[in-house]
Amino acid sequence: MRFRKSEGSVLALCVSSAALFFIGVAFVGYWRIRDHAHWGVVEQLVAGLALVGLGFLGLVPWKATNPVKPQKLPASLRSARRMLVTGTAALLVAVVIYAVRTRMASAP
Repeated sequence: MRFRKSEGSVLALCVSSAALFFIGVAFVGYWRIRDHAHWGVVEQLVAGLALVGLGFLGLVPWKATNPVKPQKLPASLRSARRMLVTGTAALLVAVVIYAVRTRMASAP
């Protein structure tokens, strides 16, 4: 039985997930350096969403480049794309919650 490495949009998936992973790590670092307050429910939610997003984005290159049987190649790439979208969405929601929370805290 021969295994084949996935082709096609693999490079795009890997590069985009790596870029978004870097942006997510920079957000988490900026958020925790800038905000020294006690962690409430909202901060725990933001941290949880960010970590879930970073986890999914970190696993995309592994899923996209994992050797698969030729007949399972489309399913593997589809799974990697879903992981990219899920990780991006979780990270985006975390950033939006943080931005709204910061705006509400600084409002007079």
